[in-house]
Amino acid sequence: MKFEIKGNLFSQSLWPLLFVLILFALTPSLYAQNCSLNAGVNQTICADQALSLVGIKAGLSPNTTIWSQVLGTPASISSPNALTTNITGFGVGSYRFRLSLTCQDGVTVFDDVDITVIPAISVNAGPDITKCKQAAPVGTVVTLAAQPVSPGQTAGLLGSEKKLYICGSIVKYYGINKIIF
Repeated sequence: MKFEIKGNLFSQSLWPLLFVLILFALTPSLYAQNCSLNAGVNQTICADQALSLVGIKAGLSPNTTIWSQVLGTPASISSPNALTTNITGFGVGSYRFRLSLTCQDGVTVFDDVDITVIPAISVNAGPDITKCKQAAPVGTVVTLAAQPVSPGQTAGLLGSEKKLYICGSIVKYYGINKIIF
């Protein structure tokens, strides 16, 4: 009995496999980052508001996160090693805080959050108004004595208590200083 090998030992079907094996043999080892951080979304707050930073950590790391300030006039970070911390001693301006962490593989990762602090404004909505349906028929316009807002500020009656008492009527609010009932 005679055995014959017909064709080429490396037929066309073996070339892709050989190529992949050579590619992996020549490729240096690749490592992926094994932890990640998120310092939260950028915020705009008024100067009289409280400021809390909330970070999120994922992946492999036996280490503690660290909050630090990288931009703005000096402020105090109450718990720099906690994912959630409060910031005090800040004023009007721009701030950047960084949350950093060293992963299990030794790579240091960080994420920044920008905080913009704007001046708090005082709003005077005027005196309270009392109207009864009998004295104010449907379609009566009541003009509120709200002060105009500063340029660049959002219009509205937010920030000041304003009471409009209506006896037995549905109130609809139109614009900054007009209520129609």
